[in-house]
Amino acid sequence: SIKYSSPVKTPEINISYVKNNGSHVISFQDNGIGFNEKYLAQMFTLFQRLHNKSEYEGTGLGLAICRKIIEMHNGRIWARGQEGEGATFYISLPVRRPEN
Repeated sequence: SIKYSSPVKTPEINISYVKNNGSHVISFQDNGIGFNEKYLAQMFTLFQRLHNKSEYEGTGLGLAICRKIIEMHNGRIWARGQEGEGATFYISLPVRRPEN
């Protein structure tokens, strides 16, 4: 969120949690540059970038690694965004049942 903050707004990040239908859902909402949702699949793919390296540094690994970790724990990750309006990323992980 900080990396993709707007050059004209003070960065704001809101983190929230809710337990929903047997899952822990955490959301990360920012007021950054946002994104066009037609690129959602590309955002979570290894080495895929929405911006060139001269605009924003990076390798295109961050969200792909997050997706892999979340999936290894039987969860899922997704996002919503709008260009110029910010983005919200969601992580859902199953509630772990206590072992007997």
